[in-house]
Amino acid sequence: MTNHHFKHSILSVFLMPSPSSSSSAYSLYNSYMVSNFMVSIIVPLFLFSLFVVHVSSCSQIDKLSLLAFSGNISTSPPFPSLNWSDSLDCCAWEGITCDGDLRVTHLLLPSRGLTGFISPSLTNLSSLSHLNLSHNRLSGGLQHQLFSLLSHLVVLDLSYNHLSGELPPFGIDNSGKNSSGAAIQELDLSSNFFNGTLPNSLLENLAAAAAGGSLVSLNVSNNSFIGHIPTSLFCISDRNSSSLRF
Repeated sequence: MTNHHFKHSILSVFLMPSPSSSSSAYSLYNSYMVSNFMVSIIVPLFLFSLFVVHVSSCSQIDKLSLLAFSGNISTSPPFPSLNWSDSLDCCAWEGITCDGDLRVTHLLLPSRGLTGFISPSLTNLSSLSHLNLSHNRLSGGLQHQLFSLLSHLVVLDLSYNHLSGELPPFGIDNSGKNSSGAAIQELDLSSNFFNGTLPNSLLENLAAAAAGGSLVSLNVSNNSFIGHIPTSLFCISDRNSSSLRF
């Protein structure tokens, strides 16, 4: 105990009114001591909470990527705006889930009244495994490397939007897995305006994923794709009870 604190304690003892003193003086002293005690407890806890919030914030790269994404979309009534504030931890934002390393793994905003286009900034979400932006009014094309750079992606649902253009490559190998070792489980791009051909390499890779038991559903129907679909995909669908729709 420092000299100052010791003298303060001794002084408090000598100045403490006795219970026999006037009740108002005794009550005032008690209130003073209780207030000091509460301050000594609450202030450190408050400072500690600020420290925890600071060290527990999501990845800055992920936050900036999501803010860039939100800058290219908007909502229309009756849907409220996204509560994505730069002053808040992005792991606490609507539709966002993070892992133990505070990296964004889920971006789920289905049926949210979103308009605009999908920003290429999403390719920076290197730990993203689930992306669902279905049942909105998003338009435009998809960045060419969107799927190949999202190497942990296992569930993708962009159905029921106004997306157009050719489908980007997925960058998965002959085992149906991408560079991180993850395999596509659910893929739904239905009811958009995609066109062009589905690359045979993509179809064969998806067939390999289905054969390995990882592909649960694939739906690219209600688009303007042209070309042939390998019959092997339908055989795998029947055998593994996967849902495949073209």
